[in-house]
Amino acid sequence: MTSVVILSSQEKLVTAIRKGDLASYSHLYDTYSEALFGVICRKCSNVKIAEEILLQSFIKIREGMSAFDNTKQHLLPWMLSIARSVAIEVHKKNTEIQKPSSNVSGNTPLSLVYLDGYTLEEAAEILKISAKSLKIKLANEIKQISTAKNR
Repeated sequence: MTSVVILSSQEKLVTAIRKGDLASYSHLYDTYSEALFGVICRKCSNVKIAEEILLQSFIKIREGMSAFDNTKQHLLPWMLSIARSVAIEVHKKNTEIQKPSSNVSGNTPLSLVYLDGYTLEEAAEILKISAKSLKIKLANEIKQISTAKNR
């Protein structure tokens, strides 16, 4: 008896890109570039640099497509992770990428570490607190969310 495997559109897209199908790669760019650009712009105030980061991100995405595992992850979060990594790499090389100032609302330890992708040390520096204090604040935020969720 033969089993039939039904591939999702994501799996078909990834498979086509792995085979070198440029139309599929173009479709990937058209579909996801706006979302990635939005994340990149949160890290970068210079549009030209943000555009360069976007291009570098898609190059890394193409190069890493062979390692992408459909069974373990979804495409967009994987691509967002790559874009954040490229933005952080460029930030370390270029001072025009600006970290948020510590007086901007929304700069909580949780958002800096888990949403923006900063390391504990980088987040502590942004918030002007020690890494130990940051860990305590992170634990408290997670506890508050858990408590609110269970109400």
